[in-house]
Amino acid sequence: MSGPIPFPSANHLPIVGQPFTIKSWLACVNVVCNCEAKEPVLIVGFNMPAFCPACRRGFAIGVIQFNGQTGQNHVGIGVIMAPQEKQPS
Repeated sequence: MSGPIPFPSANHLPIVGQPFTIKSWLACVNVVCNCEAKEPVLIVGFNMPAFCPACRRGFAIGVIQFNGQTGQNHVGIGVIMAPQEKQPS
């Protein structure tokens, strides 16, 4: 989707600041890897992979959906890379 997303006020109630138009947004998602280390991984932006520092499993945001009617969003996260063994130092 390109261009601004119109955001109607819920049930046409006059809420301060609405209706408004979202011109752009950036998804940031904090996940916890399910490896033994349970390390947090911050994914910033679409198609920008982030990697678990412990097992090197890669994560990326694959789907971003925004419902302008309800104001709810859905973010789908995919594993883009299987865990890898650390190289000896």
